[in-house]
Order: sequence, then C-alpha cells, then structure tokens
Amino acid sequence: MKYTVALNEAYHRSRWFSDLACPMHIQKTMEIIIVTNGTLKMSIKDQVFQVPTGSAIFIEPFTPHSFQSEQPNICVVLEFSPETHETFWKWLENHTTQNPMVALPSETYTYLLSIIPPRTQIYQGYDRTHLQAILMPLCHAFLQGCSFTETPHKKHRDLLLQALDVITQLPPETLSLKSVAHELGIRPDSLSRIFVEQSDVTFHSYVQNLRICNVCSLLAQGVSITDAAYQAGFGSICSFNRIFKQTMGCTPREYIKENSQKKYYTHGPLTEPCINYIYTRKDTLQNET
Repeated sequence: MKYTVALNEAYHRSRWFSDLACPMHIQKTMEIIIVTNGTLKMSIKDQVFQVPTGSAIFIEPFTPHSFQSEQPNICVVLEFSPETHETFWKWLENHTTQNPMVALPSETYTYLLSIIPPRTQIYQGYDRTHLQAILMPLCHAFLQGCSFTETPHKKHRDLLLQALDVITQLPPETLSLKSVAHELGIRPDSLSRIFVEQSDVTFHSYVQNLRICNVCSLLAQGVSITDAAYQAGFGSICSFNRIFKQTMGCTPREYIKENSQKKYYTHGPLTEPCINYIYTRKDTLQNET
C-alpha cells in the first residue's frame, strides 16, 4: 500500500465537512477553510485557533496542522496548488503571519457561498476562471486583514516537495529516513535538517502521524485494527497501540466507538485518481456524491 500526502497539482477542489477532525499533518497544497456554522478548533504548529462562523483561515504548504472536533461545526475546505494564485504565493515566500485568520466581510462571505459548490458535492477540477473567482476575494481578505512580517526567502521547498513525493512511492515496510534520502541522493542528516527547517516537524513525527491518518482511514472503511496497523506500516501491534493512543488520545477501539458517525479529513491510501478521501463509517461518501 502507498500513501498520498497531498493532491496532485492538477486537482483543485472543495469539500464540506461536519465536525472536521484530523491528527497533525502536513501537505504540499495550500488550504483555505471557511466556517459556515459553529466554531472550528484547529492547531497550526504550536498555535491554537478558534475559527468562528463567517471566518476563514489559510494554511501554507508544509505547515503542520490538525483539526479537533470538540465543538459542532460545518466548514468548507478549499485545496489548490500554491501557484494558482501567484501574487499571494509570492507574498508568502517572503512574509509570515502569526494569525492567518480573518473575519470575512459579509458581502464577501455571501458571494463565496454563492459560487462554491454546495454541500452535496465533492467538487474537483475547477476551471481557472471559476477558481480565481473564489480565490481572489479570499486572498485579498487575508492580505488586508492579517498582519504580516517580512522573512528571509524560504529555501529548499523543492527538495521537501520531492521528499513528500518519494514518501508516496515507497512501500510502508521500506519507508525510512535513510530510504527516502537515498532516493533523493542526499545524506539522511541533510534530509532530517531540511524537513525540520521547512515544516517544523521531524521526519519521524511526520511519517508516524501519516501512518496514523491512514489507520483512521482504514478503520473507517471497516478494516480490522490489526490489518489496518500492518497495512499502514507499523511493525508490531504493541507499538501501534502505544503510538495511536499518544496521537489520538484514545485506544483504537475507543476511536471506532466514539467516531463512527463523524467525517474525517484523512490521508487515505493512494487510489485512482490521486486524491485524498473523506470517510464516514456507516455511510461512506453517501452524502458527498
């Protein structure tokens, strides 16, 4: 089994979620999340944000983040390659913000909900005109409403991007810092340093959380706990149970019982086409197709 850590650059899409939840992860796409009901609790690096109704928040590529469904919420997640809005991406290459969240002006909020596909669809393959019509007012709101500070140009993005691609190709049983570094033709200690510099997480933590995400995806499909653990690349059930509880705050059995009705934003197994999926245990994709 292989893993997907982000969308293929040819894909741009929107997905609606109720009570969005996902462990800490990174990806190579840009994300913008608009909350339309309730409050979304999420973490970006070490910061915790409470995103209320009518607000939007953006997550840069390679930035560790997680979602916690502690409060009821409905939101739409927009995913797109950074180059889609070149002006905003160029700005982010040399600037950073400690608060990437804005309260959208009422006119902008109403306009966006009128052109983003409805909750009954997982919409992908936007044409450029439609995508720009969504992104332009959003990026303008972020540039106007967020406080940015200038930072040095971010190096080694391309190398980290290549590393994420290699991770999608290697079988889970051979996935390691050494094997990925070998594929890239660099030293393992160099890859380890670049990973931390670019994403603020270690290679080991990233792969471990990625495997947990895939376990959650497999459990949501009805795969047994043991099979899910081994398919995701864990070497023993004992270590898997310990890591799962450390990451998710509960045992796998408790997770299945508590979350059987919820939709999760997960990095599922690599399938055709090359995109991530939403799973809900009792009605897989029933409300999304």
